[in-house]
Amino acid sequence: MEVVALLDKPSLKSFGMVSIIVRSEGRVLHVLDGSLHAQPISEESVAVLCCSGHAYDVSGLGASVDGPPRPLVAGWLGSEFLASVREVGAPVPEVPDAHFALKPHGSFWVGEPEVVFRTLKSWTVAAARRVFVERNAVLADLMEWVLPDEDETVAAVWWTRDSEEDRMRYLRLVKRVLHGRGRELDVEMYKSVLGSIVQTYVARPNSEG
Repeated sequence: MEVVALLDKPSLKSFGMVSIIVRSEGRVLHVLDGSLHAQPISEESVAVLCCSGHAYDVSGLGASVDGPPRPLVAGWLGSEFLASVREVGAPVPEVPDAHFALKPHGSFWVGEPEVVFRTLKSWTVAAARRVFVERNAVLADLMEWVLPDEDETVAAVWWTRDSEEDRMRYLRLVKRVLHGRGRELDVEMYKSVLGSIVQTYVARPNSEG
């Protein structure tokens, strides 16, 4: 299968996971979003998505995967994210050797969702370790461009806020976001959880957290 497009036109500032459009035998196009169901899509729809800025056309890069349509996604490393990571001296994301450059926007690779997630999680853990030891607010903000809902990310942003008032304001924002998704959050209890995460990393800075 040839990878012809990356959906949602991922940001140059991000390091994440996106859906892809592939062309299989017989020139049939499918959207792969990591689920078990490959969704058919027309050539015209793909063209519209790319022209309207909702997808990146990667059809000329030689990206391909073997086998029939199945749960697959693209890992994405934006060029600005990579530059920011290097600027602050943070761990550089370790992406597979088999990745493709989409200059000047970034690079991508294709894999199973859980494998791509592990790559993102691995960087998040390494970044969190630095944030909690150094109280690095810039790196904490970069973590929000990767896995914003992970506890390590929330703890990092919370930990690096300038004052207790700012930290509580941030947690109230998290509560509102989760409420919009149908989840309720006890702020005081979650604050205790985040504090435990920070202390675990500080006590064992070379562990996996």
